[in-house]
Amino acid sequence: MSVLYSWKTEVKRPTAREKAKAIALFGNIQTRLSENRLKQWEPPQNLSPEDLDNDWKALLKAETNYMRKLDAHYRQLKQAMKEEYGSVASALNQRIQRLNTQIAHMSGPLQEQKALAQRISVEVGQIKGDVAAAAGLSNRCTEAKIDWGDLEPIEDLEYEAQLLEDDIAAKLRFIENGEFFPILECKNADCGLITELIATNHSNVTKDKLLEWQATWQHFCDEDMGFQDLDSRQLQAALASLGHVYSTEDFLRIYDDIARKHGAVTYEAFVELLVTITEDSSSPEQLIEAFRLLAQGDDVVTGEDLRKARISPTATSFLSEAMPSLVRPASDGENGEDEPVYDYRAFLNATFAQPR
Repeated sequence: MSVLYSWKTEVKRPTAREKAKAIALFGNIQTRLSENRLKQWEPPQNLSPEDLDNDWKALLKAETNYMRKLDAHYRQLKQAMKEEYGSVASALNQRIQRLNTQIAHMSGPLQEQKALAQRISVEVGQIKGDVAAAAGLSNRCTEAKIDWGDLEPIEDLEYEAQLLEDDIAAKLRFIENGEFFPILECKNADCGLITELIATNHSNVTKDKLLEWQATWQHFCDEDMGFQDLDSRQLQAALASLGHVYSTEDFLRIYDDIARKHGAVTYEAFVELLVTITEDSSSPEQLIEAFRLLAQGDDVVTGEDLRKARISPTATSFLSEAMPSLVRPASDGENGEDEPVYDYRAFLNATFAQPR
């Protein structure tokens, strides 16, 4: 186009001026000759005004044809640029959406999530570079005044790529820095790391349970001590709040074991104890069998059975209130008072939501 513009300004327009001057001069000459009754002047062959007009019309026609071809070629170039950008933008959008889906469905052990997140982070960096390259193509399309139509603007791709980068960065911080419980702030920097290791190595410890443990630690540990350790009173209260009630003898044995192993009830020792308790928890089948043995094969237990089990009064009271109660008629030889019994099977079935 620049060559054509130069030809118009530097060649065509001066030539048109010269042509007009030549035709005007020819007319003046003929007029003077006519006034003096002289013979009209015949220009050389192919140089008459009519010849000049014909040649000029042919030039204009050639210019028009050239312009049409140039315009068609220009439209092809614009279409090719538009298709190229559309292909690049579509591919980038698909890559971004694929990674967004991977991030949204990321699950499993933290170490596996970390490896996947790191791979995604590398690919996100590549996508950011490709988006920057696509911006150059977008600028050329804008300069060519291409109609964008349904193409995705480069600004949208840049925004989506930035969101993707922010999301994977947040995911990595979540994994690497132990940001498993953002609502809690533990003064001991090891808390987050310990929490992460527990989540990584013990698949039976759920996120909600870890959250409950950390919240319990925060509640019972003295903040002025910097979340360093629990004393025996605080540990007993913390365990009781989590539903783990022990006799004095059993609790002192637990506390002495922790003190001997860790020197004090640190956050790590506290979580390790709870993991042990969780892993040692009986299955529903084991609990039913334990109750059956306690009831000597019966489907219900009595208050006397619970007392013989040597469990804490707190636990006995809880089970008496929680288990469905029935009334068994008094046996012969007794004082005639009906005896309350408890349906342990119905209680366990309801607790574990699995009929046995």
